[in-house]
Amino acid sequence: MPCFNEADGLEETLEALIGFLSASGLRFGIVVQDDCSTDASHQLLSQIALRHSQPILIEQNQRNLGHGQTSIRAYSRSLEVGSRWVLFLDSDGQFELEDLRYMVAEATQSRPDVVLGVRQFRVDPWYRRFASRTLRIVLRLRFGIIAEDANSPIRLYSAAVLKELLPTVRVQTIIPNIWLTVVAQKARLCVSQVPIRHRRRAGFGATGTMWRNSSPTLLGPIRRFVRFSTRAAAELLQQ
Repeated sequence: MPCFNEADGLEETLEALIGFLSASGLRFGIVVQDDCSTDASHQLLSQIALRHSQPILIEQNQRNLGHGQTSIRAYSRSLEVGSRWVLFLDSDGQFELEDLRYMVAEATQSRPDVVLGVRQFRVDPWYRRFASRTLRIVLRLRFGIIAEDANSPIRLYSAAVLKELLPTVRVQTIIPNIWLTVVAQKARLCVSQVPIRHRRRAGFGATGTMWRNSSPTLLGPIRRFVRFSTRAAAELLQQ
């Protein structure tokens, strides 16, 4: 789980996740990679870790790296601790815990290499939903793959498979989950897709820290999103 300035909803998200995993009977630990949060996220993580017997491993980047590189580091650390399966989630809590049960069931029963959570009924702003539809077209034309939700932040990997996939993704990428989806499909791995209900993020704000608006208009987050999308498109087309 990568994290950056999610203090307003972080405790709600983690406590609910820990409760769900504990009730499932699974042996688990949680790896959180904090991208130099400037709010109380890091302190909250330490407090939550002290309250639970399950291992909650927290590491803070030496400098702010952005979501992409922070996600790569979180993936790498999950492999370093000897996991058999790696469940990746963003720290904003935009998922229904009950739906994660279906992902776990799919992994344990069908034994795919990857289980992708396909977000349903998305509550994201229109420009993010539009970008996701455009991404499906780009991936089909550029790489010949069909992916319903290639950038989903809800995904479950066999650790052995993730260990093979991760080195194929550049550490400097800003879109690691898209690349992991592309590489898995081009390698013809067994990829299962499970519908996941999308919900409003935990905490007070409707949008995450990457697109949160500091002004009374929508122009701020739209400009940031356009800049990010332009960089992401250039990265995809140059590969």
